[in-house]
Order: sequence, then C-alpha cells, then structure tokens
Amino acid sequence: MADNTDNRRAIWGVPEKLQLHIAMLTLQFGYAGFHVVSRAALNMGISKLVFPVYRNIIALLLLLPFAYFLEKKERPAITLNFLIQFFFLALIGITANQGFYLLGLDYTSPTFASSMQNSVPAITFLMAALLSRRSIQKSVPMADNTDNRRAIWGVPEKLQLHIAMLTLQFGYAGFHVVSRAALNMGISKLVFPVYRNIIALLLLLPFAYFLEKKERPAITLNFLIQFFFLALIGITANQGFYLLGLDYTSPTFASSMQNSVPAITFLMAALLRIEKVRINRRDGISKVLGTALCVAGASVITLYKGPTIYTPTSNLHAHLLTTNSAASAVLAPLGDAAPKNWTLGCIYLIGHCLSWSGWLVFQAPVLKSYPARLSVTSYTLLFGIIQFVIIAAFCERDSQAWVFHSGWELFTILYAGIVASGIAFAVQIWCIDRGGPVFVAVYQPVQTLVVAIMASIALGEEFYLGGIIGAVLIIAGLYFVLYGKSEERKFAALEKAAIQSSAEHGIERAPVSRGSITTPLLHQSTNNV
Repeated sequence: MADNTDNRRAIWGVPEKLQLHIAMLTLQFGYAGFHVVSRAALNMGISKLVFPVYRNIIALLLLLPFAYFLEKKERPAITLNFLIQFFFLALIGITANQGFYLLGLDYTSPTFASSMQNSVPAITFLMAALLSRRSIQKSVPMADNTDNRRAIWGVPEKLQLHIAMLTLQFGYAGFHVVSRAALNMGISKLVFPVYRNIIALLLLLPFAYFLEKKERPAITLNFLIQFFFLALIGITANQGFYLLGLDYTSPTFASSMQNSVPAITFLMAALLRIEKVRINRRDGISKVLGTALCVAGASVITLYKGPTIYTPTSNLHAHLLTTNSAASAVLAPLGDAAPKNWTLGCIYLIGHCLSWSGWLVFQAPVLKSYPARLSVTSYTLLFGIIQFVIIAAFCERDSQAWVFHSGWELFTILYAGIVASGIAFAVQIWCIDRGGPVFVAVYQPVQTLVVAIMASIALGEEFYLGGIIGAVLIIAGLYFVLYGKSEERKFAALEKAAIQSSAEHGIERAPVSRGSITTPLLHQSTNNV
C-alpha cells in the first residue's frame, strides 16, 4: 500500500481512515440513542439531579482504571492550581453543561436538542477568537506594570476587584432571599444549616489540607476546646439566630442589620481591652460615632416599625403571579417576605450580629496560636455541624424534615452551601488579599440594596419607615467605622516610619502600643452568615 503507516494500523484488514469513519458513525448512533433514552428517563419521572449523578459515577468507574494505569508515568504531581482548574472545568463541563441539557431536553425534544448541539463548533470558535485577545495585551505598554501582569482578558486588576465585589454582593443577596424562600417552603431551621455546613466543609477541606499542610500545628485538646467554642458562637448561635430573625422579619432588614457587625466588633474589642479607644484622634472619634449610629439604627429597627412605605404586592410581584404562568410557577413556591413578629425577629438578628462579632473577636487569639485560617474554619464547621445535629436530635423528631420534597428545597441548600459558603468565601479571600478588608467591607451596603430589589420581586417584600431609617443609620455608622479604621492604619504607618527613622539615627524611643492593628475588626469572611 502507498501509505505504510495506515497499513500497519489496519485492524482485520480495515484501513485506519475507514476505521475512523466507522467509529464516528457508530458514535453518532450512540449519542442519538442517548438523546432518546434521556428524554425517556425524564418522562418516567427520574430526577434531573439524580440522573447525572448516577451517569457520572458509572463513567468515572469505567474511566478510572484506564487513567490510573495508562497515565501512571506521565501524570504530573497534583497541585492546588490543578485542583482549582479541574473544579471549574467540572462546573462548566459537567454541572452546567449536563444540567442545562436535561432542562432543555425536558422542555423541548431530542431532535431539537441534538440540532442545537450543532452550533457548538461555531460558539467554540467565537469564544476562542475573543479569548485570543489576551495575547494582544502583552504587546500593549501600560503605566501600571503590576496591574497589567494581573490583567485577565485585558481587564486591569482594580476593575477585576470591583467586578468581583459587586458579583459577591449579588451572590450574598441571593442567599438572603433563598434562605427566606427555604423557610417559607417548610425546611427546618435545624436541618438547613446542617446540610449547608456539610457542603461548605466538603468544599473547604481539600484546600485546608493541601494549602496548610506545612504550617498547621499539631492538634491538641486545648485547640479542640477553642474550636468547639468558636463553633458554638460563630456557627450554631450565629446561623441559628440569623434563621430565626430572617423568619420573623424579612431578607432586606436581615441584611441591613448585618452592616452593624464591624461597629459591634469594635465595641466588644474595646470592652475586652483588646481595642484601645483613642478619643483624642480622628480614628477613635470616628469609630465611636459609627458605633453609636449603628446602635441607634438597630434600636430604631427593633422598637419602631412605622407605616408601610412601599408595597410591591400591588404591582410587579402580584402582576407576575397572576398574569405570567411561567413566572407564577417559579415565584409561587418561594412564598412571601411578610414579617411574622417584627420586634422578636429584630432581637434575634441582634443576637446574630453579636454572635458574629464575638466570633471575630475570639478568633483573633486562636489564629495567633494556630496560624492556619482555613483549617480553623474547617474545624469550626465540623463542630458546628455536630452541635446542630445534637440539637436536632432533641428538637427535630420528624425524620421527614431531613428529606428533600422538591427541587426547590434542594436548590436552596445547594445555593447556600456552594455559592454563599464556597464560591463567595474563595472570592472574598482573594479580594481581601488584593484590596484589603476595608475595601471589601465598603461594598457591604450594596448587598442590602440588591436584597431589597430581589426580595421585592421574588417575595413581594414590603418596606417600613422604621426599617428604612434604621438601615440608613446603620450604613452611615458602618462607613464611620471604616473611615476610623482607615485613619488608624495611616497613624500606624506614620508611627512605624518614625520608629524606623529613629532606629536608623540611633535615637531610643519608647515602644509604641500596637493597639488594635492586628485585631480583625472587619469581618474577613461572611462564611458564617
């Protein structure tokens, strides 16, 4: 034969090129059958979430032995970077890909689903063409070389941070609305945090294990006791009070109350003499004033409900429920955001903010002796799960409370665990690392605004005068505290420069008190909302 290579690869006398054509035709028949079989499975009532789980388990079991033995020598060592890439590949190529496919197949037909897949090469080309612009950016000089090196798709890092923080606030805003919807559906206030924290722990555990393997101290009984009490404050009390407060009030005012956390944290640290209050400096005056405004705002929300200012049920929310069948199918299971007991709910939310602030204050000394933040969070989540399970064993006797009765219930749990505790936690750590805790905290009030919009559309939430006045006071107080913290850092930088200058000139100076510089008064993570 003219082509010796093709001849050598012939099987049963069939040339390799013909083998390829036969294989591809067979493959298309297999995929065609898959479209029909998948639609048949949906018609039989198989869950759109259960079907891909079993499918991918079988695929993994078939592929694993080949991957292990055939690539044993050429497989590189696994790193965190690879794990992150694999995670996002799975998010796009498995979860989103198969999830959207099954939803589309259920609403259309196998033939239409197959025809739509023919657009994949064209869309792939378009994506590749857009992403190829990254190479152009390397040849374009910019004033800020550091920002240029960290640019993604030509977007400077500073703009990335703002986009990430805005996206983060939308994610957390969705969590408030989703959590209230979960309570409206009847999900137990004890079961919800158990499942949420299990998902968060499973997401965080690999990163804590591999990233902090060398810096993690040996575990002792003393550490376990500290982790237990951190969980009691930061998980059990924090999340428990939050769900109780959310159930009795509304998502918007639960979010607005959380803006008081930095001020309450400052107040706690000052009372415990961890934070020094310097009323003779701008930073001290600003933090004291901010704390007073937050306390006043929380008091107004709790004690004065006031008249209704805005009622979306008379327009958009009711209109969608009554005139749009598709919107009605989505919004009806979510329930509403009508407050059940405003004063009691606000008291619970104050307990939530106090617990959150206490967790931040008491976490600081633990991190000094156990300097592995991800591991501390993992242990805290583990003990929090155990505590909730023990409480549920006494208070939640109905075994059906642990069963998902609809896809919406499962969605709320997955959203809380994956988005609010997993993805948001990672994004916030990156933003704090690049922009600092003050930059992250400045965006907190945006969350309240987004929650108000989401809750009015999805849940028909009403807004009351007392809640609006209190929210404005709390947000103003937050910015005063943030300004004080920013000024404190400037003073600390000047004092440090003065000490270094004196040391260089051989002048002895009295040691300057570090005050609260190392105390994390701004919440480094909202993982325990």
